[in-house]
Amino acid sequence: MRFDPKRLTCDGILYSDLWMLRSRAFHNVLAARGLVFLTEFRTPEGIVYSGDIFARSQRDAELIALGRGLGETVSYPLSKIHY
Repeated sequence: MRFDPKRLTCDGILYSDLWMLRSRAFHNVLAARGLVFLTEFRTPEGIVYSGDIFARSQRDAELIALGRGLGETVSYPLSKIHY
């Protein structure tokens, strides 16, 4: 697996939907509406990375995570994002 921490990609796959949007206020609006789900995945070396997914439900987030092919697990929806 090749990571680009500046672009939040793994093998060219973006693992942070929030990274696409630059507005922090917009991030928190989406989170307050229950549309941002936290994800985690491990590299073969055992390093844990966190990502996020925009989705309407936990099930939809799990399907998106599966489609990314990184072995992500969906942890929980975020209600507020702290910077």
